[in-house]
Amino acid sequence: MVNPRPAHSEPRAALRSPRHVAAVLIPIAIFVISALGIAALTDVPVASDVERGQGVSRAAIAIRDDVIPFQKFGTRIFTEPLLERGYDEVHYFTERAWGQQHGPFVDALRGALSRHSRVDVFLLAHSNSYLSWVQEIEPDLRARIRLVYNTGCQDARQSQGWIEAGADTYVGHPGLSASPVFYFYFLRRWARGQPLEVARAASNARMRILLDRIAPLSMGVLDAEVIFKDSEAMHFGREELDIAAP
Repeated sequence: MVNPRPAHSEPRAALRSPRHVAAVLIPIAIFVISALGIAALTDVPVASDVERGQGVSRAAIAIRDDVIPFQKFGTRIFTEPLLERGYDEVHYFTERAWGQQHGPFVDALRGALSRHSRVDVFLLAHSNSYLSWVQEIEPDLRARIRLVYNTGCQDARQSQGWIEAGADTYVGHPGLSASPVFYFYFLRRWARGQPLEVARAASNARMRILLDRIAPLSMGVLDAEVIFKDSEAMHFGREELDIAAP
């Protein structure tokens, strides 16, 4: 997911013209909306295999960054019901501006870590620095973080930081990614109990098929091969894991 906040105040020469910006962004918008729409219609049913109890309690924390209202609404109505299927406690945050949910997010995560054996974190945001927020929490509590999934572009590079902070497993994307497409496939599988590596591999494969089908709608702006290389979700840390695992 591309971060809409520029890294510096000087405009890039290639994006100075509003017409050029529109020429780039409109095909991308068409691409993402079309991909998610087709994914919703064509993905296979996923059976639920989640067992509660067995001495393991689990919570999920998710945060959506400040994007247009349509994206905020769509992300929430897709994410919350799936998380509530598989977790004993769920917290979902939506930012109205960067950092606006800093305190509530940290407080909720700290509380969940103190109450549950394992907590999973879903960062549904453009390139981000939520790791610095989590590092405010005591190390012994952070050790209960099990899975961190990050949709942010180029945020696979945060893997070492998250593992060192205490997370068992980190999943992220290496480049300017079509992560919403992967996430649609992945969360459905993970929340219904598929092992992480099975869910990740299947979601990457379905994303690749969809990219090949949808890229022509971008009018030549987007290349499916390049997008997939940047978007393919990478897995770091603990290998054997599913939503019911301790």
